[in-house]
This record gives sequence, C-alpha cells and structure tokens, in this order.
Amino acid sequence: MATGRIRRGPRNLAAGPLRTHVDSFVLHLRSEGKRDNTVTMYADAVRWFAAEHLLTGGQPTDRHPLRHRR
Repeated sequence: MATGRIRRGPRNLAAGPLRTHVDSFVLHLRSEGKRDNTVTMYADAVRWFAAEHLLTGGQPTDRHPLRHRR
C-alpha cells in the first residue's frame, strides 16, 4: 500500500497585505523552537488560507472595522 502526500498542483501563496502577519507568525513558531519543516508547512498553510479565502472575499482582512464603536 503506497502512502504519501497528494499534490494537487501549485497553490496560491500570495498573502498580500497579510504578509506581515504571516511573518510575525513565523517568528513566533521559531521562538517556540519548532522545526524548520513544521514552520514551512504552517506558514504555507496560512499563506494559502490568506490568498485563497481571506483576500478573495471570504472574510475581512482589516480588523479595524470589526472593533466595537462607542
């Protein structure tokens, strides 16, 4: 029985304006001592989510409009 990852082709990893947040997340992972492969996998997943869901209208990317107004 063969096991392995299924590759579905290239993924969009252009996080755009959310890149600084992804970079901050990567720094956090590294500060926790995560292995390089883990950091890469997590960062790619977050970049993909940002590029394919958040930036395409799935959710707002700016947290400021979500704050409570007084």
